[in-house]
Amino acid sequence: MWWGRRSRLRRASRPGLTPRTFHAIADSDGRISAFASFSTIQEALWNECLSVLASKSMKSTMPRVALIVTAVLLLRAQAQPAPSGPEVIVAPRPLNDISMSLEKLYHKVVTYEEPISVWRGELITKGRDPDGPFGLWLREDRRFVVPDGLEPQRTPELNVAVLKSVIEAYNLQNPEGTLFQATSSRLGLHILPLQAHDTDGKLVPATTLLDTRINVPSSKRMPSEHIQALCDAVTAANGEGALRFNYKWFDLVFVPNGLRPPKSAAQLLSPEEKEPYSMVWGASGVSARVALLSLIDLSATKFTWHLLCRPSVKPENRFCVLNMNPM
Repeated sequence: MWWGRRSRLRRASRPGLTPRTFHAIADSDGRISAFASFSTIQEALWNECLSVLASKSMKSTMPRVALIVTAVLLLRAQAQPAPSGPEVIVAPRPLNDISMSLEKLYHKVVTYEEPISVWRGELITKGRDPDGPFGLWLREDRRFVVPDGLEPQRTPELNVAVLKSVIEAYNLQNPEGTLFQATSSRLGLHILPLQAHDTDGKLVPATTLLDTRINVPSSKRMPSEHIQALCDAVTAANGEGALRFNYKWFDLVFVPNGLRPPKSAAQLLSPEEKEPYSMVWGASGVSARVALLSLIDLSATKFTWHLLCRPSVKPENRFCVLNMNPM
């Protein structure tokens, strides 16, 4: 082990090669923990080597030279990053993880939506009451080997074709789960379900709560109140589950009319005080996704969303959370 080599080098030290030289050679994994010290260590080792070679007895110094050269080679090998293998994601929602990673890498919107799972084959039970509101959970062992080269240095542009190839790879690796597809809009890219299992385990065309066609009366509201009206309309118009909204600082980040309202303005301000931070918006006979895009168009901030759903045995306990995040 490297720690053994380190000890041997300490015992073989000379005036130019003190134990202090090795203070940052290795961490708990046996790798160099302070790369900034590498050049110092290497220089000390070579100086020691030259000092030994300059001595009169070559016969007695050759083993020491061999030890020093070996140490330098080992240091160089440790300093080189180990070749990394393919990235593997094991999680309940690998494509949600992928969407968030791509957004950070490319600074581009990649939304994620999922249906409410109803097939027991892709669910697990937790707790004492599997029929309770939080008795069913998505399987946690979904495994996805991410295709190689999914980084700006090797794939400069993230477009729908690239995202489609990633999703196709996921579908091939996880044919027993929900199958997904890639689409695009003026906002960015979207990961949407293509097929999902019904209660009998058969693959059927899949939709999400944001596919629900809604009507939201046009009115002057604050941004968070518009989102709440959208969620209420979705919940009322579908029989699959409720839609909830999660982002308490939405008004602050939305910057309605170019103004930043105080915290919790929608809850604390009077109707008159809300007036500067309100705008007119509504939706008629369109999907909730289209309505959401039209609302985001009014914002000074670009948003992305991740629609995550909670399964349950009882339909009244099923719901999805619309997580809105600024880019």
